[in-house]
Order: sequence, then structure tokens, then C-alpha cells
Amino acid sequence: MPYFVLALSVLIEKYFYQLSIHFQNKIHLLKKITFILLIGIALGFAGVFLFAGKITRDKEMLNDVLKIGTRTKGESLIDISSDGWNNWTAHMYFRRYFNIEFVAGTSGHSFYLHPKKEGEFNSPYYNKVNWGTEYFDVFEKK
Repeated sequence: MPYFVLALSVLIEKYFYQLSIHFQNKIHLLKKITFILLIGIALGFAGVFLFAGKITRDKEMLNDVLKIGTRTKGESLIDISSDGWNNWTAHMYFRRYFNIEFVAGTSGHSFYLHPKKEGEFNSPYYNKVNWGTEYFDVFEKK
């Protein structure tokens, strides 16, 4: 039996050697890929920590959301123009930060929002208030 094992090992030694070299090359490649992935993850975390808390997207709208939300004193419904109603980003920001929902049109709520890009808004029921907003014009019920 030992002679058979020795003879078999002599016959298959060449194949085991090639197989081990093949896996060594793969392991070296896997080490390179792992290193590159770790560098990428580290750069990603660094970017997250660098930009945490800094507003870059919808800066004007978020500025208005904070100004309007703090000054409306707990109003849960605010009227908004029909075109402004389709601005789902504004819906989300007001709902998220101040639990404020929009009602399309002039339903008689205390405040009315009109996006500045839509032009002027004139109503006998609302007076424009100057809160220094950049994205919305804010109107208060007379």
C-alpha cells in the first residue's frame, strides 16, 4: 500500500503544483482587489463625514422650510398654489421637519405659499409677509 501511494503522488505532483500556483495568483489578485475596495470604502466614509450637516441640494427651499415652519406656530395645514402642489420635495420637507401638510388652492387656512418662479399672486384674502424667503412667497390671511 505505501508503494502505491508513493507512485500515485509522483504521478499527480505536477498537477498539484500547477493548481497551487494557480490559487496563489488568485490570492494575490484577491489581495489587490480587497486593498482597492478598502481604500474606496475609506474614501467614501471620509466624504460622508466631510459633508455631513452641509446643505447643498434644495438649499433655498430648505431655508424657506425652516423660516416658514418656525413662524407658522404649529399650523398643520397650509394652502399652496396648484402648481406648487406638485412639488413633492416641498411636501416631504415640510412634513418631515414640521409636520405641515399642504392643501391645494385657497381653502381659507392661515397661510398660503406661492412659489416665486410662478410669478405674482394677488388675493383679496391674503397679505404678503416678508420673511426673507428665497423659494416661496408667503401670504397670511387677512
